[in-house]
Amino acid sequence: MKFMKLGIEGCIDIRHRVLWPNLNRDELYMPGDDEAHHYGIVEGEKVVCCLSVFNLSDSRCQIRKFATLPEYRGKGCGSLLIRSVLEEIKLQGFKVVQLNARVSASSFYTRFGFAIEGEIFRKSGVEDSIDFVLMKRDVE
Repeated sequence: MKFMKLGIEGCIDIRHRVLWPNLNRDELYMPGDDEAHHYGIVEGEKVVCCLSVFNLSDSRCQIRKFATLPEYRGKGCGSLLIRSVLEEIKLQGFKVVQLNARVSASSFYTRFGFAIEGEIFRKSGVEDSIDFVLMKRDVE
């Protein structure tokens, strides 16, 4: 398995399968996807895990739409991806990285130095029954 920079098209199939199986393909694009950086873990020619990094300011970015194909969970793909992306954003000069984590996944992010900030919340729309929490960490 290897870490790669992707185009948005490299993420759409996983977003569809893992995050929003009930949406049409054209509904899977997020505002800002054209300017975001997309990264993934690839096995052979297949993207098995991906996420997107959106610039919030010159010093702050946000990880969004982190997804791993179910058959690749628990095999280190997500850990390899988050470690690699943290190195990339450090090289890009960001000082702080944040994300909205599902509460059920927050312990995964704490292993990589993220800390919970604020209260549990729910997003409106397709994820309105899932609890989230804002997590942040300094980029060292």
